[in-house]
Amino acid sequence: DNRIGGFMIAEVARRLSENKKTIDFGLYIVNAVQEEIGLRGAQMIAERIKPDVAIVTDVTHDTQSPMYDKKVQGDLSCGKGPVLTFGPAVQNNLLKMLFDVSEKKKINVQRSNISHILSGRNKPSLDFVLKLCDYYNDIDLDWLLKGISSPNPINHKKNRNKTSSINKIVLFFEDGTFETFSSK
Repeated sequence: DNRIGGFMIAEVARRLSENKKTIDFGLYIVNAVQEEIGLRGAQMIAERIKPDVAIVTDVTHDTQSPMYDKKVQGDLSCGKGPVLTFGPAVQNNLLKMLFDVSEKKKINVQRSNISHILSGRNKPSLDFVLKLCDYYNDIDLDWLLKGISSPNPINHKKNRNKTSSINKIVLFFEDGTFETFSSK
C-alpha cells in the first residue's frame, strides 16, 4: 500500500546522487514491509542499523469522503501538501525542523495525529499512560481513559516562570483541525 513512499525515498537517493550532494551523516534509504503485522521489516532493519533517527514515509487517507469522521481521523485532502504526523513515537525536534523548513521554503503541509487510540483501533499501553501521568501531575484518569468530563482534567507539571511570555498558541477546533499562532 505504500508504493508512493517507496518512490519518494528512491527519488531522494536519485537526486542526492545526480546533484552530487554530500552529507555529513550516514543515510540509509530503506523500503520496509509488513508494518501491519508488527513492523517486522522496519524492526529488522532498525535492529541491524541502529539509527539515531528515522523519517518514515507512508500513505494516509484523504478524509473528504463522507464516511470519514474528521474529528477522529483529521481533515486531510489530496493536493494540499504532505502530511506531518504528531504522536508519542514522533521525535518532536525533528518534526519542528520539518515544519520550520516547510515554512521557510513555502511548502504547504497538513498536520495529523496518530488517531488509532481515538478510533479504538489500538489501545494505549500502560507505559504510554504512565508517561502521560508522569508529565502531568494532576491528570484525571477517568477523563483520560474513559472520556468522562472533568472541570479541570489536566494541570501541567512544569512550573512556569511568572515573567515568561507566551511564544505559541494552538487553537483546537471541534472539527478536529487546529491552528498555530507564533510570536515569531
